[in-house]
Amino acid sequence: MGDGIVGSDHLGVISRPDSRDTATRLLAFHLASYNADELELDGLDADDPLLPAVDAAFGGRAAIEPRYRCPFTRLEGSFSSYLEARPDGLAHQWRRRKSWLEKRPGYRLDILRSPAEVSAGLDALFDLHRKRWAVEGGSDGITPELEPFHRDAARRLAAIGWAVVFVLHAEGAPRAALYGFRHGDRFAFYQSGYEPEWRPRSVGTVLLGHTLRWAFEEGLTEYDFLRGDEAYKFKWANAERRTVRVRAVGQGLRPWLRDRARRECVACATP
Repeated sequence: MGDGIVGSDHLGVISRPDSRDTATRLLAFHLASYNADELELDGLDADDPLLPAVDAAFGGRAAIEPRYRCPFTRLEGSFSSYLEARPDGLAHQWRRRKSWLEKRPGYRLDILRSPAEVSAGLDALFDLHRKRWAVEGGSDGITPELEPFHRDAARRLAAIGWAVVFVLHAEGAPRAALYGFRHGDRFAFYQSGYEPEWRPRSVGTVLLGHTLRWAFEEGLTEYDFLRGDEAYKFKWANAERRTVRVRAVGQGLRPWLRDRARRECVACATP
């Protein structure tokens, strides 16, 4: 569930922690019992127990392919010390840009947590997200067709304390917004947007720094940027994970032929 259209990472078996190994093994063997030609599971962490479980269930006929880099920040010490350790003078740049914005009329940062607040915050996020990506031909991250799903999911997640929307205002209007999920001691940055005319003032960067400072103040231990090797993520991150895809082939001649044909096509298409 969640693979593909909404860009999910860190997928895997959902279970109680003390039942994870058993649930993972049982699910893998249940999937193998369908005798399908092929099983493909994407977005798994490289150390997910589902990988060896699928390989065992399919008699060693599973292959693992690398997928995405997922940078994240271990929140250790204070925000100030963390910021000073960032490369390329990021601390000075962030403080200078934040100081300029703070002098603008109506400057404020809203941290929205309740279902009603999050719903209102998504209005700003969607609008800014569309504007930010319009100059590059549009985004496949949050399309108009997916907005109703996100609204419903955000409202439900806010009701249990998981969804958070941050909105930065200046000169009478929202200029940047960021949407993510707090679960336990971790925050996952999902999507953001900003006013293109305010890009030279780095409103997105200033807001990102604010959300990291909030995570430190909340006592969280991790800020996850999720998939993507964008340069800005690695300026803020101090660690990374990798996701993978596992593809297992069923028994018999037909699955073998399909797998062989697919491999030949991939090999021919590779320069």
